[in-house]
Order: sequence, then structure tokens, then C-alpha cells
Amino acid sequence: MKRFDIIIFLNIFLLFIISNFLQGCTLKDKLTGYLLIPMSTALDQNVGIFTIDLKNNEQLNKYFLDKKYKYVSFPVMKDGNLYCIAQNTKDNYYAIVEIKENRVSEIIKSDRKIISYSIEPNEKIVFIQEQNSRSYIFSKSAQGGRITRLYDGEIDEESKPIIDSDGSVIFVSRDDRIFNIKRVHDNGEIKSLVNGRYPLLMNAGTDLIYYKSRSIMRYNLSNRKEKRIKSDITLEETPVLSPDEKYLAFFEIDYVSTFGGEWTDFLSIMSLNSREKRHIKAYNKARIRLTLSGIDWVDNK
Repeated sequence: MKRFDIIIFLNIFLLFIISNFLQGCTLKDKLTGYLLIPMSTALDQNVGIFTIDLKNNEQLNKYFLDKKYKYVSFPVMKDGNLYCIAQNTKDNYYAIVEIKENRVSEIIKSDRKIISYSIEPNEKIVFIQEQNSRSYIFSKSAQGGRITRLYDGEIDEESKPIIDSDGSVIFVSRDDRIFNIKRVHDNGEIKSLVNGRYPLLMNAGTDLIYYKSRSIMRYNLSNRKEKRIKSDITLEETPVLSPDEKYLAFFEIDYVSTFGGEWTDFLSIMSLNSREKRHIKAYNKARIRLTLSGIDWVDNK
């Protein structure tokens, strides 16, 4: 056998070994990083932010709990700093807070409910807020300045807004009971993208992951092609991508075969390639979660 043939044979054999090894690994073995999730326990009346370590046997740890706030939601880790929505315990006002080096700062504060938000540190903050029984999208420079209204219309409050790399904001409107994913620019220009809810940007902003007709979908913004990733699934709110964009974590409602059967909410993780899915037991055993609370997936690096 020639040397070149031997090299080819060894490469094929090595690929075979790796392939079989990966097939033998469960989804749990492949996951890295940790999840940030708002929760309360039997010991804590206030809602804090907990971590679920995906590599270390789903270990559950308290990450942030400040009795000044009775409710926190939508944790986001950016540049090593934690952001979240918080409701003040004493005065009931809402704030978007930044936890940096154990110091808590309120970067936006309002008497009206802040529902969800998106932030790019040192750039801008976008948030959905209730005013006069309606919901609006507002924008504010992270460096200060006044708050401006970006969109005035029927908004799907359960879908988080997204700040794209060009500064535009992707959000979901409700038009005659149809959910429509749209893009709005700072100058007020609005463009419809695709029907659906709970959008996420991936692949450097070229693709959308979203939810439609009990299915997780993928949409290419350039060629406008739509692809179904997973069907027969019921999401409760916007999911989150893993840092390597290989997996999706989300809250879902699933059927449990008990006495007579029942519908129960779960925290689940799914592979975008193999579509393998599993429930996170650490959450399902310990959680007391409020509706629309948000989740983030952080790398261990």
C-alpha cells in the first residue's frame, strides 16, 4: 500500500472513530456553559437570578439576589456584566439594572412596567413598555440622552426586541391576529420580514430563528428561504441560542403521561442539527418561575 493510500485510510478510520464516539455521547455530554434564569425558591420570597451549570451535572446556584427588588427578569450577560429588569420592593417602580463588579446601577427607571428589552453596552438600549393600556418600543442611547419612541402600534409583548449590528431593531407586531416579524430603523422606516414570533438572530445576523405554527423555523434574510427545524412544539417565550449557535434553550409546554395526563412547562434544550431534545431536570425540580421571565446562555470562558 502506498504512503498516500495509507494516509487516506488512516483519516477515514479516524473519522469513523470520532463519528461513533459522538453518536455515543448524549446531548447532556455535549453541552457547555451555564444558563441564567430568574427563579425563586421556598426559602426566598423574592425572585433572584440563578445559574444552571450544564457541564457540572446541572448544578443550581444562586447568582444574584437583592432584597431591594422583589422581582427580576430577562437576565443578559454582556462583557462580563449582568443586566436585568427589576421591580423595586418598596416603591414598586421598574428599572433596567446593571450589576458590575458587585455594584448595582439603575440605568433606566420608570413607574410604568418594563416588559422586555435588548441592550448593546456603550451603544443603545431598546425596551418594550406599557403606557395607557398599550405597549410601545422605546430606544435610549447607552451614553445617556433622552428616550425616544421607535414604534407605536400593536406589539407582541412576549417576543423580545433585538438590536441588529446596523442599529436597527427587530420586533414582532400583531396585525389582525397575525404575528409579523419586522425591522424598524432609527429614522422610523419599517420593513416586514416574515410571519412568526420569538425571533433570534444567528449566523452573524444573516438568519432568523423563530416560532410559527407550533414549529421552530429558520429564515435566511438574503434569499428569503424558510426552513422548518422542529415541529410539534409549544413555546412560551423567546428562546436563547448557545454561544456556539448549535443548541437552543427554551421554555415549552409539553405533555406528561401521568394519571390521565397533563400539560406541564419545561426548560428544554434542543440540538439545531440532530433535533435531539432534553428537559433540564435541575430547573424542573426546583423552579418557581413567573411568566415571561427570560433566559440567557453564557459561555464558561
